[in-house]
Amino acid sequence: MSGVQRVLADMDIRGSLAVWVLGAHFYALLMPLALIWAAWEYTDYLAEVCDYPALLYFGAAWFSTGSAFEVAQNTMDRWYLTPDVPSANGVGMCDFLSYWFVGFGQGLIAIAIAGDSTWVWLAAVALIAAFPFTYFRQVAVHAPIGLMGIMVAVLAWLTFGDPVVFLMFALTGLTLFFFAALLNTGAQLLHGLTTIAASSGALLVPWAIVNGATGQQLSWLTVVLILAGTAALALLLRGPLNRLPPSPRAQTAG
Repeated sequence: MSGVQRVLADMDIRGSLAVWVLGAHFYALLMPLALIWAAWEYTDYLAEVCDYPALLYFGAAWFSTGSAFEVAQNTMDRWYLTPDVPSANGVGMCDFLSYWFVGFGQGLIAIAIAGDSTWVWLAAVALIAAFPFTYFRQVAVHAPIGLMGIMVAVLAWLTFGDPVVFLMFALTGLTLFFFAALLNTGAQLLHGLTTIAASSGALLVPWAIVNGATGQQLSWLTVVLILAGTAALALLLRGPLNRLPPSPRAQTAG
């Protein structure tokens, strides 16, 4: 058995579906590069407006590490998500580490932006420390990560002056929307959409940095219209997506 055959033997998806899902996760691994580029390209600007801009590089690295752990968990789950696997509603070590590393990355970005404020350090450390308890007790599991994301968005808005960071609410909504439809239908096409929506949030802080440095901020009206449009699109797609048939598993496909 060749190396490729051995890899495929551990996957319950094949063909174009496998290319789509794996491609979405490759996209997620690469997204933190946008933050590295922005931190490098606008070094002088960030030195003026941020407290510890060098930490942005480390935040990006932790994001990519979190994505790598997500890939590891998906591999253990054979890349076919159902409600009972750790990648979905279960509990798994790599799943935990994936979220925790993302939380670390968010905390580092918060400190990079406004680390001279004691409350930022205290909030970041408290939320990072709280996540293992919420995760393993399965109580308000993602609350610490969600609150950390909101803190980063608010700090980025106050520092860079661009409300584009609040598009995180649109991306979070789409992530939950696609994820719920995935678990409801078993259509693994939605796995890729969930991953892309979730990982695209890594583009928002670099986007705000670029806009802040160039003075080309999005208007609040634009942000509100995008949020409203996202909600309307979700309502239109809710029925069709939840009627998708489940994807056949590779080992039983005929």
